[in-house]
Amino acid sequence: MGARVASACDDYPSFFCRAGSQADPSSADAATMTHTVFIEVGPLQEIRYAGISNVTLNLCRYWLQQPREASCFFLGPYLIDRGALEIVVEARSGGLFQQLLIHKQAIAGLVANEVRCRPTPVALFPNVKSVEGIFGLSFQIVHDISFLVTPEFHHADTLAYHGLAILKDLGTSARTFCVSHATAGDLATYLGVPAGRITVIYPGADPPPEVDRYTQNLPNAEPSRPYIVVPGTIEPRKNIDLVLLGLQRIPQLLARYDWVFIGSPGWLIAFGDRIAQYGLSDHYRSGAIKWLGYVDEFQKAFLYRHAETAIYPSFFEGFGIPVVEAMYFGCPVVCSYSSAIPEAGGDAAFYFDPTSLLSFEQTLLSALRRLRLERESIRAASCRQASRFTWHDFGRKTAEAIARTVAENARESQILNTDEIVGFPKPRAEKSTHQGTAMSGAGFDLVDELRRVKRAEIARITELAERLLIQFGPVIAIGFLYYEMLGRPPDGAVCVSHIERLGRAPSTAAGIVEELRALADFESRNPVQPA
Repeated sequence: MGARVASACDDYPSFFCRAGSQADPSSADAATMTHTVFIEVGPLQEIRYAGISNVTLNLCRYWLQQPREASCFFLGPYLIDRGALEIVVEARSGGLFQQLLIHKQAIAGLVANEVRCRPTPVALFPNVKSVEGIFGLSFQIVHDISFLVTPEFHHADTLAYHGLAILKDLGTSARTFCVSHATAGDLATYLGVPAGRITVIYPGADPPPEVDRYTQNLPNAEPSRPYIVVPGTIEPRKNIDLVLLGLQRIPQLLARYDWVFIGSPGWLIAFGDRIAQYGLSDHYRSGAIKWLGYVDEFQKAFLYRHAETAIYPSFFEGFGIPVVEAMYFGCPVVCSYSSAIPEAGGDAAFYFDPTSLLSFEQTLLSALRRLRLERESIRAASCRQASRFTWHDFGRKTAEAIARTVAENARESQILNTDEIVGFPKPRAEKSTHQGTAMSGAGFDLVDELRRVKRAEIARITELAERLLIQFGPVIAIGFLYYEMLGRPPDGAVCVSHIERLGRAPSTAAGIVEELRALADFESRNPVQPA
């Protein structure tokens, strides 16, 4: 093959290499590459990464560690600057990505122009397809079809958006990747996709490298009051009503444990309303029930590391990443025997019927009794189960499946005929733990420790802001801080003052971060009530 035309992806300084990442030694040499994978990064625009956006983040991290010729990144018709994407991936910040897009720091040209420069360009869509007709071959990851199987848990616009896109997307894919056998079975059952066109690849559960290093150095400790974690966005499909009903019926659970709910606000239900509905407001005010909202990766890891157990009562999941995330830190999991969740939990989880309060109560009480007798063996089994799922393996297996399909198709793939797809169905309801040095003294206070753990995330954010200031200027750096600390876009006179201060004196970054942290604490204690 002759010399390749210079690419828009090749000319940007690497931010990602600061983390010490290297190309996967198993990757093909650049000189022998037969195709280039273009990864669509639309999900990275979400402010907080979870679910599909987290899968996209880890796919990008994998491909950024491969030879540059192996991949490019795009958003709709636009080519994304590789250097800008590297810092977004390192920062794990959709707010930063939005800032770079708004200020024209992330666009490197038109993807159609880059496609013409690359050998056998193929597209990988981690979610719905954003462009058509540019690539000879395209691949898509389908996480679930809950909008068809459990439509009662979604807004009407979500149903319309995915319902209209799914048939067309499947019909133009050379291969469809599913994150579980349950999802693959749903595609075959409800949409008639041939099994030969589907590859199942499990997602990962291992935390970002810096979080893993941080938790491995934490000493062993016990909380002053044991607690149970309930992860999940506050929306009907996550089924938190089952847990709240259990607490209402068995008050001894509230006397014995704190209950820590983590997850961003969602749709159709509100946490405070549900607490009031089940008569649990006094326990909420006293702190026996806590809703922390979104927690950063350091805090999430800390919570799982020291929790008695985690409960995942979801009605329906495409895989069940929270189950495996908890198990990675040795946290036993009590979860639904539904959809793909048993594929995530394997033999290490305790299962219940998510539609049965009695089943939930019996399983939870049985698990808590066993934990008193078999804690170490249960935690070890959880770690072993989680070790089966890594983000590196997810990226590698996806890359290998794409390479095989490219070789088989030779740009003449036989795609699925949309005329053969069955129509919409009728809606129906449906690693080992680290042994550190034990802390001396009494057990730790959970709220105090979470504040301390938060310092690790604040240090990371401060260091990233200082680097962003050097590369992109104060506007981008302050925008990043507002998204990360406050969860909203930068605006107002205070924001302008912060930009001016940081521009004049870069050393003020740490002080500005502390001001925003204090503001975030104030806003969390004094939420704005809807009009």
